[in-house]
Amino acid sequence: GLDVKIDLHKSSSLRQRVMLFESIFYRKSWVADFPEPINYLQLFYSGNFFPDKGYNYTHFKNESYDLLYESAMMEQDNEVRYDLYKQMQEIIHEEVPVIPLFYGETLRFYHKRVKGIKSNSMNMLYLKNVKIIKQ
Repeated sequence: GLDVKIDLHKSSSLRQRVMLFESIFYRKSWVADFPEPINYLQLFYSGNFFPDKGYNYTHFKNESYDLLYESAMMEQDNEVRYDLYKQMQEIIHEEVPVIPLFYGETLRFYHKRVKGIKSNSMNMLYLKNVKIIKQ
């Protein structure tokens, strides 16, 4: 039920349009570079407004979220920190500054004789315990 006009722009032009708030709807992607939820949650902290201070392209601002973010950045206890992350995630779900379209998925195929392959939350392979079983 929406009339949509699609404009294609080169990356540099799109970045400029996003920075100047000339695009109200656009596609961006983010890939974690370390396995911690804050990697994604930092994208909604108002202290990280794009383009000067970080990657908050939406300029989302919520005082409760910001306080939780700041507390999480200082928290050493994993259980407490993950509870703060959960509260931040709930705010994001309520206010919906972005609409996730898809998440990447990785499939790996290997011979049935290969045992011990594990990956972490970033899909990086941990190969230290890999063994090939003789038949």
